Amino acid sequence: METDVYRKKQEKIPRNVRNRRRRHAALQLVYLERKKQKQFLSTVHFVKSAHKKVRKDELTNKDKRQQIKDWKDEEIAQNPLGHGMASKLSEKDPIRFPSLPVALTSELNGSKDNGNVNVPLRRVKPKGNLLEERVYSLRDRKLLTDVKKSRRVYVQGKKKTRTRGKGENYMLV
Repeated sequence: METDVYRKKQEKIPRNVRNRRRRHAALQLVYLERKKQKQFLSTVHFVKSAHKKVRKDELTNKDKRQQIKDWKDEEIAQNPLGHGMASKLSEKDPIRFPSLPVALTSELNGSKDNGNVNVPLRRVKPKGNLLEERVYSLRDRKLLTDVKKSRRVYVQGKKKTRTRGKGENYMLV
């Protein structure tokens, strides 16, 4: 019986108030639907504007890439691959680079007639290393890359170094 005392008594709500509440709830639903529709349209508009912006950026980037490509082409046309190779090599490694890749006239054996040197090819002394020069030429034209020497390999706490071959190693690209 005590529970009946604490229970709140439901009041009888008149019909017109109940109808008003139903109409209000229905209007709230319509309002929320309109709000969702507006949000959707604004996102669609945002997507369109974002798409336009992306296309505009792509066009400007395309123009920039084309301009950079033209600059690079001009630079290659002015300085082709291998241009100034001898001077670059002499600056890089002056000890190993031959100072004179061609034999001088004083070094050639043969008869001199009116300042001309007539020497058969059999008597011409080779100068430099043809294979080494070929490798340098290929490397400078970016057809070869330097092979990096392998790093230390640790096996069970012991240090071991492994190098393949002697001197510089190269790998075909």
